[in-house]
Amino acid sequence: MRLFLREPEIGDLEGFTTENDIFGRKAIGDGLSYLLANVEDPLVLALDAPWGAGKSVFLRQWAGELRNAGYPVVLFDAFKHDYAEDAFAALAGEIIALVDKSEKERTPQAVQLRRKAVQALKAVARPALKTVVKVATMNAVDTDEIGKEAAKIIADETASLEDRYLGELITRQKERQGAIEDFRQALERLPSLLRSETAVNDRPLVFIVDELDRCRPQFALELLERIKHFFSVPNVHFVLGVHLAQLRNSMIAAYGAQMDAATYLQKFIHFSIRLDDTATHQHERSRSKAINRLRHELALGLSDQYVDLVLHVAEARTLSLRTIEKVFTTLALAETFSKGLGRVPAPGCIVAGLCILKVNNPELYDVARLGRLAWADVAKEMALELGDGRSDSIAWFAKAWAYITDGPLEQPDQLQFQSVFDNRPKGDRTLLPLLIRRHIELVQPPA
Repeated sequence: MRLFLREPEIGDLEGFTTENDIFGRKAIGDGLSYLLANVEDPLVLALDAPWGAGKSVFLRQWAGELRNAGYPVVLFDAFKHDYAEDAFAALAGEIIALVDKSEKERTPQAVQLRRKAVQALKAVARPALKTVVKVATMNAVDTDEIGKEAAKIIADETASLEDRYLGELITRQKERQGAIEDFRQALERLPSLLRSETAVNDRPLVFIVDELDRCRPQFALELLERIKHFFSVPNVHFVLGVHLAQLRNSMIAAYGAQMDAATYLQKFIHFSIRLDDTATHQHERSRSKAINRLRHELALGLSDQYVDLVLHVAEARTLSLRTIEKVFTTLALAETFSKGLGRVPAPGCIVAGLCILKVNNPELYDVARLGRLAWADVAKEMALELGDGRSDSIAWFAKAWAYITDGPLEQPDQLQFQSVFDNRPKGDRTLLPLLIRRHIELVQPPA
């Protein structure tokens, strides 16, 4: 048995395979490839989906498909580079690395691209005013007089540096613009340089930026600005793997509620594509496929009670794939330790529900630990209903949770679940803390 799902190992040329493309997203990749191949104008599009929805796996597979079709591709993890002092250097460095990998780094075009990138970097690097003031021994006794003299030295030196700096800004502006334009022209010729021998036409350079929403807001904004002002040339397209709502929220948190983040981002992103789940039947939906894979690969001997409740809540509350995996890890720990202590987790829907709360709503889980969990909170969090006449497993789960909390139950149902819960009375507030201790937190010694 394993506790964690292995990260799929996707080679540079692997593309979409049956093993890795468990959500059947190849059609989305094919559509994106056709779009980029037929648009000359530079595009910046966002592949929008929440964290844990499988964006990175999709982008790695799509990058392989593009490479197999003759596209020059850069796959760039923005989060791994957000320590960089300037986003231009990080982006240009990836393009130069792509040229080097193609073994065309000694061609005149490649040499020129490298030289123009260095010149552009020099032009955009932020010069900092550094004032170094040395206050020597002035044979002064009065400390206040020392402070006044130091302040005068600092003020004079700063004024001198500012005058010099502003003068350089004015005289070098044309030089800076020239360096930037030279780099853009060299970049525009890059797809022709990287064209494969078998390709009939030039393929656009596709620059894939992943994990943008995990970066510092300042770096994320700078990266978008650099893309717009330095890399926006024909036949060079950018695809951003990002959760746009999260990126907007982080920008507002960093720069204040007065910032219209949605409008600001529209300046840089031409359009977005949602990585949504459009399957009609539940067994074809991504969460169902993810749960089946987790159950199989982790080799968990979980009963259908566990799995059915997790799937129900995952669909009703649109849990991310990453959250579902954490729920299954918590379930695996609970079942393994319970069996090791000679305890049989019962009933499964209660243990599964507690594991869901622990991962997805820790505050409500703490309420359960204290024996104060109310039916209304359970029903809302797990999308459970009573009295609808259903006879499926979800209806049974609802009744079980109603019995263990303060939910309304008919007398026949109360008698049925009394035996399920070892003849404990309905709404016994000690039962949930007991199950948490026995099966999830395991703080009690073996019985």
